[in-house]
Amino acid sequence: MEASEADHSEVYQAVGMVMVQLNLGAEQALDRMRARAFVQGRTVTEVARDILVRTLRLGSEADGGSEDASRRDAGDDGREGDR
Repeated sequence: MEASEADHSEVYQAVGMVMVQLNLGAEQALDRMRARAFVQGRTVTEVARDILVRTLRLGSEADGGSEDASRRDAGDDGREGDR
């Protein structure tokens, strides 16, 4: 498999994850990933890889749009600490 084929596979897998997480169609999920990539100055493939390794989870627009693993794993006050 060539590198570009592997990149496409990662993007398609991540699109599927976003579809399930946000109850979206494939086109809408890819649009969300493209928007995130644009805002962060990254490629869609880079965003897809973060989604696949679960360091990034795109949120719904109603809850502010996104959540990253470092914030999600923090305590209630937003700081790392003992649980």
